Amino acid sequence: MRSTAEFLVCDDPDNEEVPSDTEDEVDADLSEDENEESPKKRLKITDFGNDLQQKHNLYKDHRNSVIKKWHEKTRMPVLKNMTNNHSIIQHIEHSLGDKDKLIKRTRLKRSDYKIIGEDSASDNEEESTQEKPSEEYNSEIFDDDDFYHQLLRELIEFKSSSLTDPVQLGRQWVQLQNLRSKMKRKIDTKATKGRKIRYAAHTKLVNFMAPIDDNL
Repeated sequence: MRSTAEFLVCDDPDNEEVPSDTEDEVDADLSEDENEESPKKRLKITDFGNDLQQKHNLYKDHRNSVIKKWHEKTRMPVLKNMTNNHSIIQHIEHSLGDKDKLIKRTRLKRSDYKIIGEDSASDNEEESTQEKPSEEYNSEIFDDDDFYHQLLRELIEFKSSSLTDPVQLGRQWVQLQNLRSKMKRKIDTKATKGRKIRYAAHTKLVNFMAPIDDNL
């Protein structure tokens, strides 16, 4: 025979397992705690400068070490008459002392060329362009001619360090200037489409005069 307790357990239709939501609540609480521990903060526009400055300071030491390493490997032999004990980092800091002036020098339009995206001057505007001042600055230009001239001077000093003959020095200077003129030619962009007449001068015919018959 079954006991009374067994009948109550087996025959009770309401005796069903009631699912508990405690596990879901615990998981939800854990996920909320994780989100609270690592919130995603969005930087304000005013904070970007400070963030970039911090990253720049962290990278600065590594950058300086790499610059010193490769400068020692690639620099030219120091001339005997030059006594310069400053490091390459000090030279860079000295050159970047006045950044506004340095940036302005790179934006100077030194020759006549066309800038992509800007309207070229027409024939009627040629006279007005000639009246403009010689120094024209444009923020879309980056001209490093000064850097090129500095490298050229260092190359000339290095090549001429072992020479004492002034005639030989003059020849090397002429050779370098001719090489530079071949590398960079000045092209007149306004002479296209037949707007200017081009003349090809024949050296043998320069200052040539046909004979005049006195009998005529």
